[in-house]
Amino acid sequence: MVFHSDLLVSTVEYSLSRQLGKNGENNGENNGKPGENTILDAIRKYAYISQPKLAELTGFSQRKVNRIIAALREAGKIRRIGKTKGGHWEIID
Repeated sequence: MVFHSDLLVSTVEYSLSRQLGKNGENNGENNGKPGENTILDAIRKYAYISQPKLAELTGFSQRKVNRIIAALREAGKIRRIGKTKGGHWEIID
Protein backbone atom coordinates (compact mmCIF):
# COMPACT_ATOMS: atom_id res chain seq x y z
CA MET A 1 0.00 0.00 0.00
CA VAL A 2 1.09 3.51 -0.73
CA PHE A 3 -0.13 6.47 1.28
CA HIS A 4 -0.42 9.91 -0.30
CA SER A 5 -1.77 12.66 1.94
CA ASP A 6 -5.52 11.89 1.93
CA LEU A 7 -5.42 8.99 -0.56
CA LEU A 8 -4.97 5.29 0.03
CA VAL A 9 -3.79 3.29 -3.01
CA SER A 10 -3.89 -0.49 -2.93
CA THR A 11 -3.03 -3.25 -5.41
CA VAL A 12 -5.32 -6.26 -5.72
CA GLU A 13 -4.31 -9.57 -7.31
CA TYR A 14 -7.02 -11.87 -8.63
CA SER A 15 -6.91 -15.64 -8.92
CA LEU A 16 -6.50 -17.23 -12.35
CA SER A 17 -10.19 -18.20 -12.47
CA ARG A 18 -11.20 -14.59 -11.78
CA GLN A 19 -8.92 -13.37 -14.57
CA LEU A 20 -10.29 -15.88 -17.06
CA GLY A 21 -13.96 -15.26 -16.34
CA LYS A 22 -16.93 -16.56 -14.45
CA ASN A 23 -16.49 -20.04 -12.92
CA GLY A 24 -13.10 -20.51 -14.58
CA GLU A 25 -14.58 -20.51 -18.05
CA ASN A 26 -12.47 -19.06 -20.81
CA ASN A 27 -15.04 -16.52 -22.06
CA GLY A 28 -16.99 -19.08 -24.09
CA GLU A 29 -13.93 -20.62 -25.73
CA ASN A 30 -14.18 -23.86 -23.78
CA ASN A 31 -13.34 -26.91 -25.91
CA GLY A 32 -13.71 -29.31 -22.99
CA LYS A 33 -15.71 -29.52 -19.81
CA PRO A 34 -15.97 -26.42 -17.62
CA GLY A 35 -12.76 -25.87 -15.70
CA GLU A 36 -10.50 -27.96 -17.93
CA ASN A 37 -9.13 -24.94 -19.79
CA THR A 38 -8.53 -23.14 -16.50
CA ILE A 39 -6.50 -26.08 -15.18
CA LEU A 40 -4.63 -26.47 -18.48
CA ASP A 41 -3.78 -22.74 -18.50
CA ALA A 42 -2.46 -22.97 -14.95
CA ILE A 43 -0.37 -26.06 -15.80
CA ARG A 44 1.05 -24.28 -18.87
CA LYS A 45 2.11 -21.42 -16.65
CA TYR A 46 3.28 -23.50 -13.65
CA ALA A 47 4.34 -27.02 -14.71
CA TYR A 48 5.53 -27.94 -11.20
CA ILE A 49 2.29 -26.93 -9.46
CA SER A 50 0.57 -29.30 -7.02
CA GLN A 51 -3.14 -30.05 -6.97
CA PRO A 52 -3.69 -28.13 -3.69
CA LYS A 53 -1.93 -25.11 -5.23
CA LEU A 54 -4.07 -25.49 -8.38
CA ALA A 55 -7.15 -25.35 -6.17
CA GLU A 56 -5.86 -22.22 -4.45
CA LEU A 57 -4.89 -20.55 -7.72
CA THR A 58 -8.12 -21.31 -9.59
CA GLY A 59 -10.57 -20.97 -6.71
CA PHE A 60 -11.87 -24.51 -7.29
CA SER A 61 -12.18 -27.03 -4.48
CA GLN A 62 -9.41 -29.62 -4.18
CA ARG A 63 -11.95 -32.32 -5.04
CA LYS A 64 -12.96 -30.50 -8.25
CA VAL A 65 -9.30 -30.08 -9.24
CA ASN A 66 -8.77 -33.80 -8.59
CA ARG A 67 -11.74 -34.71 -10.83
CA ILE A 68 -10.59 -32.39 -13.62
CA ILE A 69 -7.02 -33.75 -13.45
CA ALA A 70 -8.38 -37.32 -13.59
CA ALA A 71 -10.52 -36.45 -16.63
CA LEU A 72 -7.60 -34.74 -18.40
CA ARG A 73 -5.34 -37.73 -17.72
CA GLU A 74 -7.99 -40.18 -18.95
CA ALA A 75 -8.48 -38.09 -22.11
CA GLY A 76 -4.71 -38.19 -22.71
CA LYS A 77 -4.33 -34.42 -22.47
CA ILE A 78 -1.85 -34.35 -19.56
CA ARG A 79 0.50 -36.67 -17.74
CA ARG A 80 2.61 -36.48 -14.62
CA ILE A 81 6.37 -36.79 -15.09
CA GLY A 82 8.32 -37.87 -12.03
CA LYS A 83 7.26 -38.39 -8.46
CA THR A 84 4.29 -36.88 -6.69
CA LYS A 85 6.57 -34.44 -4.89
CA GLY A 86 9.14 -32.96 -7.22
CA GLY A 87 7.56 -34.08 -10.49
CA HIS A 88 5.86 -31.89 -13.04
CA TRP A 89 2.90 -31.86 -15.40
CA GLU A 90 3.27 -32.25 -19.14
CA ILE A 91 0.56 -31.21 -21.59
CA ILE A 92 0.22 -33.63 -24.48
CA ASP A 93 -0.75 -31.93 -27.74
